[in-house]
Amino acid sequence: MRRGIESRIGVGLAAVAVLTAHISGALQPLENAWLDERYRQLQSTPATDLVIVEIDAKSLHELKQWPWSRHVHAELIERLNASHPRSVFFDVDFSVPSPDPTADAAMAEALAQRAYPFVLPAFWQPAAAGNPDGYVLTQPLDALLVHADAGLVNVAPGADGVVRSIVHADTSHATRLVSAVAQLRPDFEFKPGETYPIDYGISPGAFQRVSYVDVIEGRIEAASFADRVVFVGATALELGDILPVPVHRALPGVVVQALAYQTLDAHLPIHLPAWIAVVSGLLVLLLLPALGASPAHRGLTFGFAGVALALGTSFALHSLANTILPVMPLVFAFTLFAGLAVALEARQQSLRAIWNGIRLKRRDALISGVLAGSIDGIFVCAADGVVRDANESAARLFDCSREGLRGKHLLELLPGVELRRTHDGEEHRTGGERIEIEIDTGRGPLPLELSITTVTDAEETLLTVIVRDVTDRKRQQALLEHQATHDSLTGLPNRVMLAEALESLTGERAAALFMLDLDRFKEVNDTLGHGTGDAVLTVLGRRLRDALPEENLIARIGGDEFAI
Repeated sequence: MRRGIESRIGVGLAAVAVLTAHISGALQPLENAWLDERYRQLQSTPATDLVIVEIDAKSLHELKQWPWSRHVHAELIERLNASHPRSVFFDVDFSVPSPDPTADAAMAEALAQRAYPFVLPAFWQPAAAGNPDGYVLTQPLDALLVHADAGLVNVAPGADGVVRSIVHADTSHATRLVSAVAQLRPDFEFKPGETYPIDYGISPGAFQRVSYVDVIEGRIEAASFADRVVFVGATALELGDILPVPVHRALPGVVVQALAYQTLDAHLPIHLPAWIAVVSGLLVLLLLPALGASPAHRGLTFGFAGVALALGTSFALHSLANTILPVMPLVFAFTLFAGLAVALEARQQSLRAIWNGIRLKRRDALISGVLAGSIDGIFVCAADGVVRDANESAARLFDCSREGLRGKHLLELLPGVELRRTHDGEEHRTGGERIEIEIDTGRGPLPLELSITTVTDAEETLLTVIVRDVTDRKRQQALLEHQATHDSLTGLPNRVMLAEALESLTGERAAALFMLDLDRFKEVNDTLGHGTGDAVLTVLGRRLRDALPEENLIARIGGDEFAI
């Protein structure tokens, strides 16, 4: 009787937990992680008629400056016109008139000669302070829109900032627009304001990618674009059009748009409602009282089997039927089911018997608990510094098997670490303070961060040594230090390094300080543009470096001001 009451109370509390977790969105990060893992496992490179013309580092280097004259874009459009593509999406902002009106006219003329759908980007962006609407719509110039369509390129990042979906039909403002992708696929109908997933199971490598400069220089045959969908956009990192995405971590915006287009081409996945998993989970919990008097073993088996079944079903639906089923409420219910089954049986057990069973396995549990699942290298050593065990991360770090690490002395692996002796003569370090050392692995120096801690149970004292590779952190620190003391445009030392150099002068050697600036530099910026001005400063910096001995310090200390 008492057991039945406890079961019903447990079921009620678990049902409340499932509903609360679902309604609050607490399960959404797990849902996203499982969806991302399915995409990772289902990576494919389908046949596609889409080709990306990249504004890449090679094009920026050969064409010398950015932004390019619209005469350059007009030349690309003319070459596309000659190749007869099926449609083109040009993911470059043309909302501001060019300093050269003839360039805008040339691009408009090239667009007027096309015989295929052509989409230019529009996007909502935050309005200036005081604007009651909060957002303004940025569209291409009217002169260009006469000959082309506008399509939205805004994406829909989730609460974690990762872009998993896109809005194809916008109703949030008075202006009604559809996405650029939807402009190219008018056969699809989209519900206004609803987000649609991007299929990250499609590998970005499925798309043919060609360099912008190779197209305008005629190094790509016109037949490459015949009857194909062409996306033109920036992939160079320095242009900053990079979006956080699942699976690949970050992708250029034009590639994300291409994946959204290919998602439509392969047909949108079917989204089953989340209430299916919620209701199924609640029904699972109602089975708990039926386990009888000894539920732990059966409850754990049922719970873990249910988790595996739920995850496997969602994976199969996704891979075989292109159907996405939110499954985490059901997984959570199965997990609670297993936990409740164990808790109910534990109530019937003697705490002393449980404690005795735990004590018999305490030493092994201590070691395995420290090692399991860590991405850092971990050693478990005897008090004298001899390695008892290590995890796989430590083995990879030292390019050795776990068996090969056992029996070695800690100082053999980590020379330079100071171990303090205890009262009984054994070496160890207490407190877990962090130590930074550098070792030679045979592949060059390797910076490491260590934390050595004493762990004591009733029978013996052990040392746990956590080893972390800090190569990336050191590299980032060096980069930040360089950025703090050097000018980002010319690469020369900046005012900070100049001040440090002047303060270091002791008077033991003769030294001279020259200050110079450029006459009429403002006229260069005003007439030729800031891009040309930046190029002048860069060339001047390079010439100063080439003209003077290496021991001289040449610094850019202001707009057109230099010091030597």
